[in-house]
Amino acid sequence: MKGTGYCKRDKEGRTITSIDGHRTYFLIVDRKTRYIWVFLNKTKSPPIKIIAQFLREHGNPVAPRQTILSDKGSELWGCQAFQDAIQEAGYILEPTAPYAPFQNGMAE
Repeated sequence: MKGTGYCKRDKEGRTITSIDGHRTYFLIVDRKTRYIWVFLNKTKSPPIKIIAQFLREHGNPVAPRQTILSDKGSELWGCQAFQDAIQEAGYILEPTAPYAPFQNGMAE
């Protein structure tokens, strides 16, 4: 997505580093299957609607222990709306260390 030397600014002066106008991405990695979903975003605001819809469609309500791992260094961990969406879907939010491939696996 990121082109060499490509960088422009939107109307608000925020830097855009992809040709299609996206600034961030949100990864979801299934621990069991190692399948990766990538969601592109134009803002850095937490993707609450994306995670809520994803958990409704792909969540496993009969799993004995449902967890979501997120590093504490991200915008997600500190967002109360994100924590509420996780809890409403019946999941437990667990912290991982930022830049810790031994915990974050394929997401790093």
